[in-house]
Amino acid sequence: MVKCSSAAACAFARCAEPPRLPGKTLWLVIRTDTLDWPEDAHALVLRHLGQWRSAGNRVAGVQVDFDARTRHLERYAAFLRGVTRAGRRINADKRRYLRYFKQGWAADDPAVQALTDDDFNLGRIQLRAPTPIPEGEARWAWDWMASWGVLQGDFDVAAQINRKVQHEAHELAAAGPVG
Repeated sequence: MVKCSSAAACAFARCAEPPRLPGKTLWLVIRTDTLDWPEDAHALVLRHLGQWRSAGNRVAGVQVDFDARTRHLERYAAFLRGVTRAGRRINADKRRYLRYFKQGWAADDPAVQALTDDDFNLGRIQLRAPTPIPEGEARWAWDWMASWGVLQGDFDVAAQINRKVQHEAHELAAAGPVG
């Protein structure tokens, strides 16, 4: 898990070395209460993602949990719109974005670096718009992180998912920019 809590700090909950968990699909979860990430935060996230994948794990993707209060709702909605636009751009021209994949999380993997663009099955790359977090996925992520000592205690859906804020942010994002 990555926690970005200020413009100056992104901290990673670290294991000495990511464990290998064969047969499981994992998500890198980023919990943040700010969208003002330091310039190198994205590179740190990609590097962390690469470490888990290089350990032989099947990492499905990155999940950003924005711990927003209602006063940040429009900023969160704008963030969701930006992520949605980026996903559409990538889906429309996947070949164009392969270099970011290779330079990002796979930068230290010689086998991936040796691949050409034609080696990728572009039909398997699918980005989707952000959606509200299903309770089952949130519970699974909590339990998995707790099993590694990253989180303490039991999952409490009311404490972990603010349904009102989540619903309002996704509605605002779908409605488009204000003004």
